[in-house]
Amino acid sequence: MHLAEGILPTVQMLSTTLVAVPLVFLSAYKLRQQFFLQNAEPANRSFLTMAFTLSFAVTLLPIPIPIAGASSHMCATPLLTYILGPVIVPALTAAVLLIQALFFAHGGLTTLGANTLTLGIVGPAVTLATLGVFAAFRVSGKLRLFFAFFLGSLAVYLGDSLLLAWSYADKQPFLKTFGSVCLGFLPVQGPLSMFEALISTKVVTYLSKSHLFSDLQRPTWCQMRHVAPTVILFLIIVSSGTVFFSSRILASTYEGLDEVLFVKTAESFGVYAKDLNPWMTGEVELTIFSLGFFVAGLISGLAYNKWQTFSQQRGLQSNAF
Repeated sequence: MHLAEGILPTVQMLSTTLVAVPLVFLSAYKLRQQFFLQNAEPANRSFLTMAFTLSFAVTLLPIPIPIAGASSHMCATPLLTYILGPVIVPALTAAVLLIQALFFAHGGLTTLGANTLTLGIVGPAVTLATLGVFAAFRVSGKLRLFFAFFLGSLAVYLGDSLLLAWSYADKQPFLKTFGSVCLGFLPVQGPLSMFEALISTKVVTYLSKSHLFSDLQRPTWCQMRHVAPTVILFLIIVSSGTVFFSSRILASTYEGLDEVLFVKTAESFGVYAKDLNPWMTGEVELTIFSLGFFVAGLISGLAYNKWQTFSQQRGLQSNAF
């Protein structure tokens, strides 16, 4: 999710940025129209604030996976896509990643376009596609949500793997790099994505009990039956190809994901990441991270309080878990 500063060659850096920038600007324009104009619903604005701060905290917090001996991050954008709609997510993602790159040494500025593309566009797109396919086959609601969030989360790291394989195709065969990186992240991100899918499904279940959720953009665009055959064929090809080629490659032992997995892959080709925050070490790093989580929690709490106030004013008391 966080490709480090300096590990993408110029072509890949420019290409991903050129793709991401117009989508982010379109997203920001739609976000302003929907949430910040005079006719915008105040409750939705408070909900957007909660979504932003919580996604910032979730994507920054490393979660250890004991069975893999490493840690990784949840993605949050599959859930945000379901709740807020796919057009809103790229702008939120870009803002979150920019703050993390500048102040928390996660990601980078030259890789901001790539990280926004995988986390804010690829992951949400796979989430929507999965929802559409499962809806077409009348799969039950909670099961449909679980697999959509699970595959959407995995797709973020799959997108990063494809980017790295493309970036260093001149140094090592594309499929070998892709397979190695996939084998590096699957033991860690697989269980974590399942955990995220369970939580996200529970969140949607909770929000469905709140009448305020009916005011938010609902994913009615997921009911397009004609996309099912194409998406199924795509998923079969990608899944089969990944298993076939990955099984023939011995994966390196990685201590973690993001910085460790992606940076070590780049270093194996003689490319070294740059440190945007060399002063963030030891107690300073701990202080910065603690302050960041404190501010995010404070803002989320205030926004939630406003959301509940608007709910009570309209006579729509939200149910608890």
